[in-house]
Order: sequence, then C-alpha cells, then structure tokens
Amino acid sequence: MKKIVLEHKLIIQAYNIHTGGGKILLDALLTDLEEINTIGLFDARFKTNKVNQKCIKIKSVSPSFWGRFKAELWMKYNIKQGDTLLCFGNIPPFFKSNAVSYLFLQNRLLLGVNNIKIGNIKSRIKLLLERWLLKKFIKNSDFVIVQSETMRQELLSAKLKIVKKIIVIPFMPNHNNNKLTIKHKEIQYDFIYIASGEPHKNYDNLLDAWVMLKNKGFNYSLIITLNKERHTLIYKKYKFLKSKYNLNILNIDDQPYEKINCLYKKAKTLIYPSKIESFGMPLIEAKRLGMPIIASERNYVRDLIDPVETFDPESPLSICRAVMRYNGKNNKEEILTPLDFINRLINS
Repeated sequence: MKKIVLEHKLIIQAYNIHTGGGKILLDALLTDLEEINTIGLFDARFKTNKVNQKCIKIKSVSPSFWGRFKAELWMKYNIKQGDTLLCFGNIPPFFKSNAVSYLFLQNRLLLGVNNIKIGNIKSRIKLLLERWLLKKFIKNSDFVIVQSETMRQELLSAKLKIVKKIIVIPFMPNHNNNKLTIKHKEIQYDFIYIASGEPHKNYDNLLDAWVMLKNKGFNYSLIITLNKERHTLIYKKYKFLKSKYNLNILNIDDQPYEKINCLYKKAKTLIYPSKIESFGMPLIEAKRLGMPIIASERNYVRDLIDPVETFDPESPLSICRAVMRYNGKNNKEEILTPLDFINRLINS
C-alpha cells in the first residue's frame, strides 16, 4: 500500500476504545505519529502518555450515546475535503464524510459469522448495538482495514454493504520486544496465556484441561491474566479449581501493557486456546521471542504463526492431550489383553 500523504488533517475517531487490545494498538499508533496534524476523538476514560501534544489535539468524548452522537456531528461539520478520517474502534462514521475514510475493524464478533457465546446481558446488548451500527453505516467508509486474511474472508461472508476495498494491514506496537530475550534462569512457569476474560478467550476449557492434567499426575505451571472485577464468573471458577485441585496457576491481574509484556520472560511456552481472534497479538509477541507456541487449530493462528502443537479449543481433553504431547508424555491408555484385564479388576 502506498504511503498516505496528508495535505490537511488526520482525524482519529476512537471513542469506542479505552481498554484491551484496541487500547494497546491505539497507544502504539499515537506514539509513532510525528509531524502530522492530528485530531483525536477519544473516550473520556482513555488514558495515555503516548500523545505528542505538539501534533495531536484531543477532543474528549463522553461514553454515552449522546456524547458519541455529538462527536459524529462534529466530524460531519468540521472534516474538510482532503482530510483523512480513521475510525479506529470498529464503528464507521454515522455520516458520509468529505474526507477519505478508513474503518479499522478488529472485532470479529461484530461480524456475527461465528456463533460465539458472549458474556453478560450488558455485553450482549452492546454487541448487538455495535453490529447494527456496523451494518447500517459501513457504507460511509471508503476502505476497511483488517489485520488478517481470515478476517477479510469473514468480512466478505458477513453480507454487509462492502465498501470500495478491504485492505489487510497487520501491525504491532513498536516496543523493545526484540531486545527482550528469555534467559533460562528467568523461567519460572511452564506455560503462559495472556488474554482478557471474555468467553471466546476460552478460559473455561483451559482451566478444565488443567484439572485433567492434574488428575493424570501432571502439575504444569501456568500464568494467566484475568481481571477479577471485569470477569467475575471465570475468575471465581479459577479460584475454586485452584483451591480444590491445588493447581499451579498464577493470575496476574491488571498491569500496564509493558509489565504484562515482560511476563513472557517468566514462562517457557505460550498456550493460546482462544476460539476466535481478528489478529492475536500474543502469538506475534511470542514468535518474536522465539517461544514455542501451542494453540487452537484455527485459521487466525495459521495466518500468523506455525504452532508446535495444536488442539480443538472446544475440547478440554484435546487441550490436555496437546500439552502432554508437547511435553513428550503418552496420551494413550494401555490396551490390555483379556487376562491383564481380569488381573486389573482383581487387583484394583
């Protein structure tokens, strides 16, 4: 793709982002903006120290329907021909703009192609509303940017009024990950899973797989990153199973991205059981470090890396077996002769 030459302004509409992977990517984008006249329409809850005050003017947007609608009205009357509009939070502009407009689409759940369980009622209502907004207003975007070929294919399958062009542009934060080398003496855990606690991240099956492993005599250690306030139910399951089975799992709660990123130094292998992703940043981060990866057998994984082992993310037993295979353990039960079978009964 040719470099965009901005003769006027870059407007970043990101009022739908304040946490998670979207915030990490937005922070990265703001860090690298130099000598570009930029206006950012950001969620009032969005906190960052990445902004270059000389070139970025921030308009704080209230996280309410009226606050966001006022932001849309501002864009309608203030964006001029020659400007560039980047809608960074999955929501296209409500009004057709005079600018060349790009929609950065990173949430596969909005496409509704996969039947994925969503969290609480509030989350479901929010998802349904955002799906409607995407379907209703995507025609107002000139281009849609996605981060993988799998995401592009799902967008094409979503029966939306597709715009001029879908562009695949994966990008990652330009931090010091390449300098973050893993030394053997720093490794304290066998596995790590860096993910939030939404249902599609699949902590349910991962925890069940760890119980299966413990019951088979394998007490592998694992680092996870659950937030107990935002994802109460799965956090309670983690605490219950950890206590009941004495699982060797460490949960690292909310930390800045840079500190979470340093957790890779403490683990030998990345395990990634997510059912669906638009990209999957931890896969790239682990790959940069040369870490072994075992992951779901899903297209989004193969878009980015070649894991050393794969599993069916819908099956805790499949996850359990993949971990055992990776560690050189026999997955199969011994097949007995009839006489051995009788002896096993008598002696058990």
